[in-house]
Amino acid sequence: MGFKQPFGALNLIGEAKAKSGVFVVDLGASLADSLRYIKIQLHNFGGGQFSFDHGFATEPYYTNTSLPIDTRYNFVYYNFQNQQSPLNEPTENTNWDVVFTTYKDAIYDSRGLLYPYVIRGVLINPLRIEVAQVNGMDFQQIDLAYAEQVKFTSVLDEIGYDWKAYDQNASRYAIVPKQNYLLRTKDGHIFKMRFLDFYNDQGVKGFPKMAWELLK
Repeated sequence: MGFKQPFGALNLIGEAKAKSGVFVVDLGASLADSLRYIKIQLHNFGGGQFSFDHGFATEPYYTNTSLPIDTRYNFVYYNFQNQQSPLNEPTENTNWDVVFTTYKDAIYDSRGLLYPYVIRGVLINPLRIEVAQVNGMDFQQIDLAYAEQVKFTSVLDEIGYDWKAYDQNASRYAIVPKQNYLLRTKDGHIFKMRFLDFYNDQGVKGFPKMAWELLK
């Protein structure tokens, strides 16, 4: 299954009811098959706790786990191997708008088949901002009048990773031209933003450079 969120994170934003059914979580090829696949069934949550059943997919038994919900943070993290819940978010959800991170998604390969891939991208804090992607326009052309007419979304990975594309000839990532973003804060401010580079001055990848401007 392809969670579009940080590894091991259970997203508790705006959810009133857990998805029904049993899911299988792949913990990675470095583990033996008997330890690699976890079956998990999510339950409704209330009273400040989130509960779920989980166990190895090769075994008939399961464990019920309840995790406390701390509304100061967007996610609850859980490690299936040591059955502990670490606090991975470095700051409370009122203190950040976007995060640059690695996460796993399902990517189409050259044959058109989906496969899991670890990517570097941008996730938003939907408690604080909404995003709209604007393609095909010069950054300088985007003004407040235009920004106030677009449709914004609070989808977690709306910015995501596809603002860059791998150039096989140059053997490096290139920024997708005329791909811009509008970010609207809960208090009504609107910023326009674009990416300039994915490399630092020494040519090392993983150091995004951005430009942004306050429109309102």
